[in-house]
Amino acid sequence: MWMRVGVTIADMKIATYILITVGMIFLTSARANVVTNGSFETGTDPGSITTLPSGDTTDIPGWTVTNSGVSYVETAWNAFDGSRSIEFSGPAAAGPVVTFGIEQSFATNPGWVYQVTYAAAGSPFGDQNAKSVMSISIDGTEVQTFIATTSSSPTTMDWGEGTFEFTAIGTSSLLSFTGTNGNGANRIAVDAVDVEAVPEPTTWILIAGGVALLGAYKRHRV
Repeated sequence: MWMRVGVTIADMKIATYILITVGMIFLTSARANVVTNGSFETGTDPGSITTLPSGDTTDIPGWTVTNSGVSYVETAWNAFDGSRSIEFSGPAAAGPVVTFGIEQSFATNPGWVYQVTYAAAGSPFGDQNAKSVMSISIDGTEVQTFIATTSSSPTTMDWGEGTFEFTAIGTSSLLSFTGTNGNGANRIAVDAVDVEAVPEPTTWILIAGGVALLGAYKRHRV
């Protein structure tokens, strides 16, 4: 026997499934990485390590090389994710402090909050007493710095993870990484860049509403 409570049980079941399904679709799409080639696995074969010049947009698809270039690494050391990573060093690394960098522009929804995560480690080939410093910027504004010590060895990279959130102000956002080398500053590597939208409260409300309806459905079974 079923009780009638203004709407039919069938209606409640349908509404429940719709709310939970729609909420889960929004949740899944929000948590997708919006950065292209975040672990640098796609691109020109760098061999052990190769240097890329500033302005290069083809050797690492999705990324633009900036400042004084970067080094693209595969077998010189163990990556955090996959087999490749980026080192902030290049042809101009000797002598005074030189800045190296990469950046990528990606689509965003204005007002949405995004979470950025990445891995970084000091080069294993530098001065063991030197610090490795990387700067991360959104739309040209520095939002975080990451400081690492020189890694123990190429096979024992001391990868650490960094994360931060930002609120998008336009339909695209520019993520930039820069590192310095020279004058006592050691080289630093980056890998596993991930940018995901943080689910909006309305997404959780949809799921919670579905769960509440499901609870009501169960309570009214007799």
